[in-house]
Amino acid sequence: MKAMMAAACCMLGTAAWGADSGFYFGVLGGASDYEFRSPSAPTAVLPQPVNSFAPDPSAWLTTVPPAVSAPIIGGAVAFLPIGWLPGDDSDGNAWGVTAGYRIVRYAAVELNYLNLGTLKESDTVFIYPIPSTTEFRRELETTGPTLSVLGTLPIVGGWSIYARVGVLFADMNLKSSIGAATGDTSFASRNMLWGAGTQFDWGDHWSVRLDFQRFESVGDVFQAGEADIDLLNLGVLFRL
Repeated sequence: MKAMMAAACCMLGTAAWGADSGFYFGVLGGASDYEFRSPSAPTAVLPQPVNSFAPDPSAWLTTVPPAVSAPIIGGAVAFLPIGWLPGDDSDGNAWGVTAGYRIVRYAAVELNYLNLGTLKESDTVFIYPIPSTTEFRRELETTGPTLSVLGTLPIVGGWSIYARVGVLFADMNLKSSIGAATGDTSFASRNMLWGAGTQFDWGDHWSVRLDFQRFESVGDVFQAGEADIDLLNLGVLFRL
């Protein structure tokens, strides 16, 4: 009898251990907040993010905020601010998909694809020698995969807390337009991420989590802008 009970306990322990490992998949949605940095130098020779606006690199100005002079109508010139600075739109709606593997009860590795939101900004610019103004529109979107390692601490019942560290492979896309003229440029960066969250497991397969992540120094201050990005999201997971 004792031997049978011991065997049963061993089997239950093995099953519980097995339930603590395995693949999971999910979706998430939330809000992102960008903390943009100002250029550190008062002047700079800038690269050319909007080709249709400034075909001649010598047309770039050396002012802060970054600006470019661009011929647009019969030789008229507009001074166009580029990139993002503190005070511009900094809040986005984020979403993503998740694939992970729980190695043991206390550790997992996770691959995400994130869209950190599209920022939109509109500026009124002055055109001379024609005494008029026009609207200059910009959109900045940040996307990319992340790879992170999670350390998990079970609390009680199905609740647990976790911390994560990893890397974001970011792709920033800047679209600009003034009248019929448009410009589009992309550039990539690799950035550290860290975060923390809490997760609740129910049943054999489902989990819900509240997650915070921070991405350090995303972008380039002399292109579309550089920012630390905070992401707060709610996710739903399915555990195999």
